[in-house]
Amino acid sequence: MAEVVVYGAWASPLSKRVEIALKLKGVKYDIIEEDMSNPSLWLQNYSPILKTVPVLIHEGDPVVAPNVILEYIDETWKGNPIFPQNPKDRARARFWIKFIDEKCVPAVMLACWGRQMVQQMATQEAYNCLKALEDELRGKKFFGGNNVGIVDIAAIFIALWLGVIEEINGVKLLMHEQFPLLSRWVNDILSCSIIQETLPPRDQLISYLRTHNPNSFPQGTTIESSGKTKIPNNAEIPIVAFLPNLQRSLIEDFIKDPNFSTGFNNREMAYFTPSSSEKSPPIPYSYLYTIHGAIRAHQETIKSPKSEVDSMLA
Repeated sequence: MAEVVVYGAWASPLSKRVEIALKLKGVKYDIIEEDMSNPSLWLQNYSPILKTVPVLIHEGDPVVAPNVILEYIDETWKGNPIFPQNPKDRARARFWIKFIDEKCVPAVMLACWGRQMVQQMATQEAYNCLKALEDELRGKKFFGGNNVGIVDIAAIFIALWLGVIEEINGVKLLMHEQFPLLSRWVNDILSCSIIQETLPPRDQLISYLRTHNPNSFPQGTTIESSGKTKIPNNAEIPIVAFLPNLQRSLIEDFIKDPNFSTGFNNREMAYFTPSSSEKSPPIPYSYLYTIHGAIRAHQETIKSPKSEVDSMLA
């Protein structure tokens, strides 16, 4: 086995971030593909808390969490730095990574795949996020300047996954007329040889995401005589999570609150109905986008302090 091993998933932009960084550094690695609907015991052993990809194994020791892995890669292999060398520029890059992960991608996902009540709100937020990225590109070929850098790696979701999701859902957020610099960046980043050889084929990604569309009910979902939608325990759609800082325990508390479900129709309730068992199973990450928007749209139905909710979802 190679000195460096990546546990990843071919359709995950978070996994691809790690692979791109390693290739830019010239680091050879082995890739072990995980089925996130049935994670291996090896993955659970290496990442007992997150239990998700990517995981980097270096000299037998695991490094988890995608952005932590990226910093580890840059600090361990000094050649071809992906983070800026200037501390202020490095701090600015970290800001944009956080912005992409916690603001831009969730807004885009909700704008494309959210329920109607959330979609309208998220579309404007997605536009604002894309506009911020557009402004950051002024005078530069890449976010990293003349070369691909850490922010370009973090934004790889915008380059490929966004267009795929737009095509699947028949929506268009990234329009050339409104975002000429960002559109040009997409073409430039996808033309890089390392990016091309690392990202999944577009047609395969379209086919995969069509069958893992979070607007579909999980298999085994039923509607009870009361009209309440019931999801089978541990039902999960293996779509990548893009809200790394949401605390699952707090989300579960929201869902357990009987007031939380007020005002949702049967189809929407599929995302909010807790387990009938005494202990609710972990909430599938693929549902958190709709929950994220619902919390904002219906905060008055949640008994938790608004300041705490706002600090988590802002």
